[in-house]
Amino acid sequence: MGDMATVPAPSSTLPAKRGSASGDLQKHAEQVRTMRACIESAGSADQVREHLQTSDFYARTVSIVKSAMLADPATTVAALDLLLAVLDMSRDHIPLFFKRCRSGIDVLARVLVDCANRPSPCIRHVVPVLNTLCAQSLASFWDVHDLHPPDPDLDLDLARLVASIVTRDDLDGHIATLLMSDAVVSTLSCGLIRSCGSLVGEYERTGRVSDPGASASSTFAAALCAIAAAKPDAWPLINLMQSNGSICTIMDAIDVAGSAGRVEAHARLIVLLGFMEIDADSIGKAEVRETLERFVRLETCCREMWAAPGNDDVVSASLNELSEMLAAPLFGEVAICIPDIVKLLINCLGNIDEMVMVPALNATYLFLLACPDAQQQFLDRGGFDALAECLHDYNVEIRVTSMEILSIVAARHPENRSMLQSSGIVKYILELIGQFGRDDDVGVQIVEAGAGVLGLALTETPANQEYMSDHDGVSILLSTIRACIAGEGDIAQTTIDALLLALNNLVYRNRRAQEEFRKHGGFEVAFRLWNDDDDALLASVLNLLVNAIDTCEPNQEMVCTAAFQARMTSLLDGGHAAISCVLLSHATWNHERNQALFSTEAVVELLLKHVASNAKQDQLSLFALMALSNLSYQNSALQDLVAKFDGVAVVHEALVRATQQGDAVTYGAITTALGNVVHRHDVNGTALVGLGGVDLLLTYITDNDDDDTSEFGALGSSAFLTIVQMGETSLTHILQVLKTGKAPAVTGNACAGAPDDGMDPLIPYLTALNGIIYLSPAMAEFVIRSEGLATIVGLLRHESKRALAGYILFILVNLTVSQQKPVQARARSEGAFDALESCLRWLGAGEPDDDDAAFSRGEIRRVIYQVLDNLLTGNTSNTREFLSRTLMIETLLSDCGELTGARRNATALPEAAEVLLTLCEQPRATDAIGVDRVRPLLEIIQQRTSSQTMHDKAQHLLQQISGRRH
Repeated sequence: MGDMATVPAPSSTLPAKRGSASGDLQKHAEQVRTMRACIESAGSADQVREHLQTSDFYARTVSIVKSAMLADPATTVAALDLLLAVLDMSRDHIPLFFKRCRSGIDVLARVLVDCANRPSPCIRHVVPVLNTLCAQSLASFWDVHDLHPPDPDLDLDLARLVASIVTRDDLDGHIATLLMSDAVVSTLSCGLIRSCGSLVGEYERTGRVSDPGASASSTFAAALCAIAAAKPDAWPLINLMQSNGSICTIMDAIDVAGSAGRVEAHARLIVLLGFMEIDADSIGKAEVRETLERFVRLETCCREMWAAPGNDDVVSASLNELSEMLAAPLFGEVAICIPDIVKLLINCLGNIDEMVMVPALNATYLFLLACPDAQQQFLDRGGFDALAECLHDYNVEIRVTSMEILSIVAARHPENRSMLQSSGIVKYILELIGQFGRDDDVGVQIVEAGAGVLGLALTETPANQEYMSDHDGVSILLSTIRACIAGEGDIAQTTIDALLLALNNLVYRNRRAQEEFRKHGGFEVAFRLWNDDDDALLASVLNLLVNAIDTCEPNQEMVCTAAFQARMTSLLDGGHAAISCVLLSHATWNHERNQALFSTEAVVELLLKHVASNAKQDQLSLFALMALSNLSYQNSALQDLVAKFDGVAVVHEALVRATQQGDAVTYGAITTALGNVVHRHDVNGTALVGLGGVDLLLTYITDNDDDDTSEFGALGSSAFLTIVQMGETSLTHILQVLKTGKAPAVTGNACAGAPDDGMDPLIPYLTALNGIIYLSPAMAEFVIRSEGLATIVGLLRHESKRALAGYILFILVNLTVSQQKPVQARARSEGAFDALESCLRWLGAGEPDDDDAAFSRGEIRRVIYQVLDNLLTGNTSNTREFLSRTLMIETLLSDCGELTGARRNATALPEAAEVLLTLCEQPRATDAIGVDRVRPLLEIIQQRTSSQTMHDKAQHLLQQISGRRH
């Protein structure tokens, strides 16, 4: 055995806690050292082979490579070098690798791709391993894998690998050997033709192309384009070019991809034809010929730059020509298919000659604008670092264009905004902006472009907000705005607008920045600007004020002035009414002084006008409703003004529109506004009832307790809260409807998701009533005082309302839950026992349950016993009433007897047992029923109940019965 190179162990660290990441890394390093020691201690090649056959050496090594690649490159390198040394000992070890670790090649291929996308020292070590594994040609590789034909997924992995790594200037011999071998090219060529054939076949069968089908063709084409750019003389590629059948298959796939709208696959396949130097005149479709011609022009520019890397004149001219093409339509979809264009542009950005840097930045800007899908590739290949270097150049055009490119990338890739901060770009741009007015090299162009980058960096990125707050971001931006306002000459309003946007994104939901905004005079700056005639600037100021005062009471105080009120009133009647409504909503949110300040006739009239406008373009109606909601919250003066201007009718009309249009968002805002307007205000509540508003709201009420998560369920919750806010007014209306037994016709139709038309229209009324009295004992008392108990009992007694029995009984439970004697007596006098007995008689008829019924018969019986327990507890008169009814007694005993019977009703019996225990607490009841009938039931309850309270009560009653007998 040959000597093996020693790989340095990872640097020592402090002892790690068990289960920590550093502990895992130490474990991996120790495993590599142990495995190396086992191999080196083997006395012969046979012993090494025996060790490989009987141990999990390969699987463990690959697992370490996969786990430690990013966190511990040193351990990864050690594992890869050990694996390579073992493979090089004998060619017999290669098939053994595939046998013992079938997924190993896939893992290593993905590691290679990761290394290519994220610069890593591991790439120099993983490539020789892959090269060795593939040395027997891919044909034998497939044989070892027992794949006949080759696994398409494995082919695709290989295609992605090639497309990720091969470029025209790739001088790494390992990669060239592995990825441009004839076996690889042959495999990819076969994969391309197979995927193109599948794509065409799928389209002929279904008339469409699936995502996997389009992706496979595009991926194989991208890989072959990469090889053709780097090694056009590969013989399998030449064979592909010379095969009429293959060309026809590719052409058919191009037609299908174009017809199916698969732009990427369509463009990549055409570009592949270009790399294969197919004669454009031989192509029939003009569209394909034109795309091919665009590719030839773009590729010629790229080839010239690769061929003359040191000739700045040639590179500059080619970049200018490239920019002209990228500025034209349809070049973008082709440009992204050129394998190495991103790397080429990044290389040009690194040129120190401004003659190259300026056109390189222009070309990069146009390329990323035309090819959004290339932006992530640009970042992965070091684009951020290249742009960061360009920012330090003193050429204004270079700085500005660099920042414009950063804005493009940050806008499309929110996940990369943190890189703007970690790379130092945010800090540098903030410093540049702060130098405005003091450094002649920093002009308005740089300020505007820099503010644009900061605005995007701050968008929905709290970490960047915190960073800029730590570095005086609010103070710097405000100072720069002041300098722009006071500056001499014509400073574009767009510059101030960009600064306002950055400041707006900094204070957005950021209490610390909001405080800084106030302390550094932000409101004075805003008020100075909001009288400007520029519409765009005014909109930015209003938006900034919205976020500056959002849920920040000290900042809300800053706008509590007569001047602010006067300006806002005028803005509510102008072109910026929508954002002004939002500002008013934020200013009055939970702020009594601002509510009082804006409770004027002029403001209310304007808000109601906007609500009535139903304006959709800028959501004016919605924002006016939001303002009305916050302004009217616990504000009787505003409620009176709404009544004065017949505002309930206006909002009700909006409710009808939202219902008919299925506008859930506006509906939610309307119900919130209505709830605040009618809260404890009889005039407004009565007006809403008279308009049919309560009936319309009730169409959204569902009896499904689990429906809160659906859109309709959420709307129902909102409607219910509005009805609750009306208090006695809504209850009176509901009781009147229930008394008639017929729901009124409703103006407006419920949105999608409403209950079926077949549902009894009284159900929403019953459901709402039950919910209200459940939440409020005071409302339950009002119902009883208002003869509501008689109405409910009457419905229960009515045979035509049997389908509503479950709903009615739950209302009775909640009306009597207090178990107060006046309530119990009232229920008895209203005929509650007659109604309950009629229900038990109906249940005893033995009819089967209706599958569509809301409540099963067992559930109804359970609720009957709950009502009875409420009526009987501590009430001798009601007990006598119960004992006078044989049907009730026999049904109760029968249900309690089912504790031992085969027909045990688990739903009803616990409640039946409760009633029996309540009755037996009165000795007279026990005697009336019969001690001999009661005792065995009490014994069963004592033995079987899961309730400790019921157990103790049954035991106590049994002791009483025994004592009486003695």
